[in-house]
Amino acid sequence: MIRGGAFVVMLLLAAIGFAGYLLPAHSVDGGAWHSNFADGGPWSLVVFGVFGVLAAHLRTRGFGAGMLTGVLATAAAIASMVPVILVHLMSHVDNGPGEVMMAISVLGLFFGGIAFLIAEPVLYVTQRRAKERAQASN
Repeated sequence: MIRGGAFVVMLLLAAIGFAGYLLPAHSVDGGAWHSNFADGGPWSLVVFGVFGVLAAHLRTRGFGAGMLTGVLATAAAIASMVPVILVHLMSHVDNGPGEVMMAISVLGLFFGGIAFLIAEPVLYVTQRRAKERAQASN
């Protein structure tokens, strides 16, 4: 149940990042408000989309799929921010709602991916022992 919930959270974070990337996110040096898409192009949308498809596919797989999803989530968080960070590296940026959504998504995917990578083996070991005890008592 925990593993399935973690997959759903990863998919939701990818969807939030996809939407946040398209919404007006910031203004640079007091200029017009625009989205991250206007600065970074379609790369981050592709990253969020591919990660979402892979995570949905891996959700039905067995042991190891959660660890792979964790690695992919962390990589997707980093890859989705590279084009945006490079454009705004030395600028003053005023943040808007799209930037908040991107931050929630990227931070959630990054730290959630690391947690998923660590948690799946722990859940596997603890659940295996619980199943063995249940079978022994029957």
